[in-house]
Amino acid sequence: TEGYYFSHAKSAEAGAEEAFLASAVANGRANIALGQKIGLMIVSGFDPSSAEQHGRNAEELVALSEMGLGPLGAIRAATLSASTLMGWRDKVGSLEPGRYADIIAVQGDPLADVTVLRAVAFVMKGGEIVRNDVKP
Repeated sequence: TEGYYFSHAKSAEAGAEEAFLASAVANGRANIALGQKIGLMIVSGFDPSSAEQHGRNAEELVALSEMGLGPLGAIRAATLSASTLMGWRDKVGSLEPGRYADIIAVQGDPLADVTVLRAVAFVMKGGEIVRNDVKP
């Protein structure tokens, strides 16, 4: 996934993979720029490559943001654009009456710093609170 390549290319442990990973990140940036230029809908989906990767969807959004989409573009890629691509725009992808939505809360503004999405403090799924680490 882009998030994997992006985070590893920036890490000190990249070692022998460094050139390959740097090339993958450069290609990702170029592809995103080209896609935006020609009006392509850029969508984020997350298929973890291992059990350890489950729950790390935010890495994809951080990577997409830093590769040229910006925070709002990355968030839209995972919400509105993804629901449009699946043909579910009338059911999911936005907070509106009659839509099914999961809601998260983080400490900070993801439009100013998309990395805050790595630490979700509150989750509401189907109208039920399933996680609440928010301190009053």
